[in-house]
Amino acid sequence: LDRRRATERRTRQGNPTESKATDGAMPPTGPPPPSTAPLAPAAPHVAPSPEQTEPRQCIICLDDEGEVVQKGCCCRGEAGMVHVECLIEEAVHASENRNDWSAWFVCGICRGKHVGDVNLALAQAREVRSHDLPEDDMERVDAKLCLSSALEDVGRFGEALALDEEVVEVRRARFGDEDPRTLSAAHNLAYSYSIMGRNEDAERIQIQVVDARARVLGAEHPQTLLSRNNLARTYTARGQFKKASELHFDVWEVRKRLWGAEAQQSLISANDVALSYRRLGRYEEAAALQRTTVEASGRVYGASHQYSLTMTKSLAETYNCLGRYAEALALNEAVLAELRESTGDDYPYTIQAKWSTSMSRRFLGRAREALAMQQTVLEWSQRKLGPEHPRTLGYESEVAVTRSELGLYTEAEATLRRVLELTETACGTDHPDSLLTRGDLGSLCIAQGLFAEAVDHLHIVLPKKQTQLGPTHPSTLSTASSLAMALSRLGRFEEALAAHTTAITGYRDVIGAEHPKTLIAIVHHAETLCETEEVDEAAELARSARISLETVVGDMHPLTLEAGRVVGVVAQAQGDHSEAVSVLTATLSKMKTAHGPEHPATLKAAVALGDALCGAERTAEAFALLKDAHATLCHTLVESHPITTAAASTLGAAMLQLGEGDGNGNGEALLRAALAVEVERFGPEHPASKRTQARVDRWLT
Repeated sequence: LDRRRATERRTRQGNPTESKATDGAMPPTGPPPPSTAPLAPAAPHVAPSPEQTEPRQCIICLDDEGEVVQKGCCCRGEAGMVHVECLIEEAVHASENRNDWSAWFVCGICRGKHVGDVNLALAQAREVRSHDLPEDDMERVDAKLCLSSALEDVGRFGEALALDEEVVEVRRARFGDEDPRTLSAAHNLAYSYSIMGRNEDAERIQIQVVDARARVLGAEHPQTLLSRNNLARTYTARGQFKKASELHFDVWEVRKRLWGAEAQQSLISANDVALSYRRLGRYEEAAALQRTTVEASGRVYGASHQYSLTMTKSLAETYNCLGRYAEALALNEAVLAELRESTGDDYPYTIQAKWSTSMSRRFLGRAREALAMQQTVLEWSQRKLGPEHPRTLGYESEVAVTRSELGLYTEAEATLRRVLELTETACGTDHPDSLLTRGDLGSLCIAQGLFAEAVDHLHIVLPKKQTQLGPTHPSTLSTASSLAMALSRLGRFEEALAAHTTAITGYRDVIGAEHPKTLIAIVHHAETLCETEEVDEAAELARSARISLETVVGDMHPLTLEAGRVVGVVAQAQGDHSEAVSVLTATLSKMKTAHGPEHPATLKAAVALGDALCGAERTAEAFALLKDAHATLCHTLVESHPITTAAASTLGAAMLQLGEGDGNGNGEALLRAALAVEVERFGPEHPASKRTQARVDRWLT
């Protein structure tokens, strides 16, 4: 998750030099494919901002000739425009004449760290200048560290790891295993391992570094605390959320006591603690702490500083968890725009912001926009991290969920099954990432009509989440809600109602009665009650939840439209055919706009409307609607899908009711085929089988 590179300084003969370390926000992790790009051209090409339409002056030489670029720090406008060559010359002058080695990575005006391609150009130039020095010369080693950090900034993780390994060997040979300089290099190597998804290797080294730094430097030395914080992040990556949260909190308490609540490292720790709260399902606590952190970071460093942007993005992600999707999207889009301006579209932090923005759009029901953005992030991750890196697999899994929401079930299923196999092989069957993917596959199976398989998957996931996260964690409750839906579709209503009650009660206590997840769980509970003929209670619940959803997420949101479908179905079960037709007609019209006419949810609403039209004795209208819906379902899904068989059953009855032309023969065939499929899949006592059997008895017996 989100971290940030910070500067771990060492003083050598009065000259401060940079030794990379990890704290704050972190770029996406993992190994890239081997790169053949040269490491150190003196001044590589840096693309100008796409918004640059007229010549701009270099702030150093005041000349507008040549390529003038944004230097990627906190400077904005003309103050941030330079020739890369001039910036390199300035760093050379500062380091040689003023012993200011920070000029190689820190802006002399705003004191913000350079990022992206400009940062890489400076680091490459510094490394080239050190080639004439002996291999174990400290400046040559420091230049490699600087370059390693810059390479990671632009996603060239494999090259960075190679440099880290070189530095560890040089320092170990020269200074010994427990010299602070060797420990610093080992600390950085562990960070590179964590970036590459090699969390076991990272944890092993980090534990050694923490123990050695505590002995050599002291338990509360800044570098010891830094290593403890990174160890906590590795615990998180390995799914040990409670252990990570406790360690993050301990580090935060020490940093606040030593340096104050608004010191840089204290704010970073506060954000880490908030993230750990979020993973434990403590969303309100996380959001409260993050708001305080964002405000303090903006006041101390400025709203455009990398720390402030990272913490703002983290707050937006917590708002997503709280169901505050519009607020989350506004924050995410602001962060993304700022990062695009300052660092470019391909920078790791920009990629993270792009992903967070895409998730907010999906939660708001804008799945098509989300998918387009997510695919660019996935392609970046596959290129930079590798196709089987844990972060890449996590992106792929979410892309599959987005495709599922768009009705692209076949593609989503293939992806989720492959990701599940790879994740379980790499991380184990009990790892949170494995459980999340299996849960997503279970939800997809419900959408595909594979209810028995869905129950199997969710029965595996639920007890493990109850053990790892607790029975009231929102993720556990989400699995319980999905299991309730699958059981209901199988006709196991008593088990389904119990699971619905567990989920709804937990949701109300943990995330609130008006959270979209709570409301849609109530809607599905109402649908199950309707199947058990508790239609009056079902109607009251469904209508109330629908009204709340219209207020919370809007009348065009997919959850609100699903609630509208259930309200119409319940009205039909109550015998109020006029109300059912009215509600379902409006819902179907909105679904065609929101989802498209061939989306499974749209077609499911069309089948429900066709049934209501038959009940209202508007059979000719029902026939026309159902004929088109059935033909589309046979094309987009499969003939044995529950929605398709429901369409066939209702269409067959409508054709027999009309009794026109060859309608009787076709109607009978549709009814009998639908009944055979439903009895085979669900048994003769399932409500769907009973409905079709009743139609057969009415029209054919």
